[in-house]
Formats: sequence, structure tokens, C-alpha cells
Amino acid sequence: GHMGESNPLTKLVPDLSGGVDPDDAFSRVPYEKGFNLLCHLADHMGGEAGFAAFAKAYIQAFKGRTVTSPAFADFVKEWAAAHKHDLSAVAWDTWFTEPGMPVVTRAFDSSLADA
Repeated sequence: GHMGESNPLTKLVPDLSGGVDPDDAFSRVPYEKGFNLLCHLADHMGGEAGFAAFAKAYIQAFKGRTVTSPAFADFVKEWAAAHKHDLSAVAWDTWFTEPGMPVVTRAFDSSLADA
């Protein structure tokens, strides 16, 4: 089916209760939205090096376990605060529960593709 901007299945954390078939929720939206969220977080963690330190701590904390979105957000907030990273600009509810594509997207270097 078509995944328009207001389709509830375009939420990063879609509500699959009420008989919604999880297969109907499958699309590239969570991948694109999740990727952009991680990039947005990296921008607020001092870039690639800061995010790499976070990723190492995250993997260490959650290896072998399933993680819910709220637990992920809590871990990110706690880790960022402990490492003096300001995440006040991260609109968690918007990222997780609003339909549509990300509110923040990255501009990529396209010089090789454009050559």
C-alpha cells in the first residue's frame, strides 16, 4: 500500500494493536527515519567520534537483549547527560510517534555522484 505523510504506519513506533498485520507496516520508512534519527543524535554528540563512543556503550549495555524504543531513548539521554552532550533539541515524541518522514534530514556530499 501507499505510505503517505499521514499514514500511521510511517511512525517510527507504529501502533500494531487492533489487528494490524505487522507485514502491512513493513516499508523503508523505519530504516530512513531511524537512520536520520541516529545521524541527528550523532550531530548532538560531537559527530562521528562521539557517536562511536555512544554506540560502544549502547552495544555493551544491551548486547543479546531486545530493546524497546523508550528504553533506547532513556539510555541515549542518560549517556548523553553523563558525557555533557545537550540533546534538548531532539524531539523524541515527534521522531517516535508522528507519522511521515523525519523532521530533520542530512545533506550528504554528492560530489562523486554528480561527477
